[in-house]
Amino acid sequence: MAKDPAFLLYSKDWLQGTAKLFPAEKGVFIDLLAHQHQDGFLPANKKRLAKMVGLSEAEFNEIWEILKDKFFEENGNLYNEKLISVMTDRGDHGEMRAIIGTFGVLSKSLVCSPEDKQRISSLFNYERFLGIERAKLSKTISKWLSKCLANDGDANEDVIEDEFNNKPFAKDFKELPEIKNGSVVELFKITKQTDITPEQVNGLWNVFKIQNLNGKKYYPDEDAVYSHFINWSKLQKIEKYGTGNSKSGSGNNASTARGAANRDY
Repeated sequence: MAKDPAFLLYSKDWLQGTAKLFPAEKGVFIDLLAHQHQDGFLPANKKRLAKMVGLSEAEFNEIWEILKDKFFEENGNLYNEKLISVMTDRGDHGEMRAIIGTFGVLSKSLVCSPEDKQRISSLFNYERFLGIERAKLSKTISKWLSKCLANDGDANEDVIEDEFNNKPFAKDFKELPEIKNGSVVELFKITKQTDITPEQVNGLWNVFKIQNLNGKKYYPDEDAVYSHFINWSKLQKIEKYGTGNSKSGSGNNASTARGAANRDY
């Protein structure tokens, strides 16, 4: 699958998030966001970041002191939370339009009564087709339509379950299931004697998806992805998200701090 060539820049969020920045700082910031969009992350190495934005190390260090709180670090990489959200939303909306458009085209070609077409339209839910590769989408929806007609009811779930993408992308997985979230919470409590919140686990899940679900790694099924995430989470240091020791000194927990960062750039 081709890399998404663009990300949405919400003007109000950008103006609010950069209102106190000088033009040179804004220029460096947008360059860093563009590199994160292309690569999925930024290296937590100031010398390399300086080279990426075309500044000397001394020039960059001065600007980085202003910008550094707009990124969080995980496993030697830096991320802007707002950009993660924007990239995910763009992928979700594009996928939704593709599914609905494919259904519209295929349903028009159905040879059946108007009543059957109306019944099938009422059964259609785009969410059941999320995560299916574009190349397989038409075939999958066609199978679903055929089974709906043959069964005089809704199609079996195996029409969709058979189409698991073995080399998934981050957009193929949405929210972490509650039972998996709870497993990580218990894992931290037992192995690290650390209490973490479900919101913090969701933060780890978002980082995991960006780092690992890039269309290159093979997973036999969906459970293998969740198992990898749970094993991966064992190696993470939750304090990197600012729990109990925020740089801003606000004392808020990670979900509060990152939630604020998610509103503006």
